[in-house]
Amino acid sequence: AVEEAEHTRHTAQHAIPQGDQPKVLDWIRHRCVLKVYGQGECIWEHWTNDSSPMPGMFIVINGVVRMMVQMEDRMVPMYLGSGGIGGLISMVLERTVPGVSMNAAYAEGNAFGKGPAVLHLPRELFAAIRHFSRTERLNTYQQLELQMYRTAAGYILDLLRGVVTTQMSAFIRGALQSIVSG
Repeated sequence: AVEEAEHTRHTAQHAIPQGDQPKVLDWIRHRCVLKVYGQGECIWEHWTNDSSPMPGMFIVINGVVRMMVQMEDRMVPMYLGSGGIGGLISMVLERTVPGVSMNAAYAEGNAFGKGPAVLHLPRELFAAIRHFSRTERLNTYQQLELQMYRTAAGYILDLLRGVVTTQMSAFIRGALQSIVSG
């Protein structure tokens, strides 16, 4: 009972909901910024040689965003539509990762010349989620952090699919040539 009272006091002090997922989502939503961008407007730029930390991540609510990702020696555009997430991998890994981290994001226009609506989740929000997941060991936040890792892993696998397919094809072709000539 003493431990529960202490936990309740700490939670109330920081206004962090703990078990009720709709309240947790409201808490997160109130710490985010929704912004509508004009066509061609820069949503964010963060170059991997820049030592400043990533500012957070964003979710495309409506519209299209063009992300620029450094792959090998060139910049590759990737397009995010509604529900697309930019910056998640860097937030989960707590650093930029060449080949998978976004360098820049720009608003793409629709047929009416309007840009996307984007929800920005600041880096400080991730620090709070990590704290309540790892230090406070609150189950809802642990589940949220785990889901962020799972989602980031899925994105990384999607990005690597082409590379892995090419390497596996080369391996199989080489093995077949060895068998045939062998």
